Amino acid sequence: MKTRNILNIVLLILIIVNIVLVVFLVNAVKKPTVEQQASAELHKKVISFHTLFIEKVIASQKPVSEEDRVALENSVLQINNPELTKAWNTFVKSNKQNDMQTSVVKLLSLLVTLE
Repeated sequence: MKTRNILNIVLLILIIVNIVLVVFLVNAVKKPTVEQQASAELHKKVISFHTLFIEKVIASQKPVSEEDRVALENSVLQINNPELTKAWNTFVKSNKQNDMQTSVVKLLSLLVTLE
């Protein structure tokens, strides 16, 4: 009888430990890590710039206004990627149609790799 009581107590302790571990595991799975949050934030910024770029530059029938250019530049700077910023500056400084097309391809290719 004494052995049975000890086994029941041990079994009860093991059940409680399992419940506690499951609770910790569920909380760990639910809570996004800092890295996941940073990645999600970067993804939002990239999508925001991508959408703005297509709307204001590619799909527009008129020249890009100074206000739109500043909004695009601020959006690029918020992404905080030196390679993307360099590609943006190359695009902005390009004068010839061929150079501009090449820089757009590079810029959009970089955006895809960041997403």
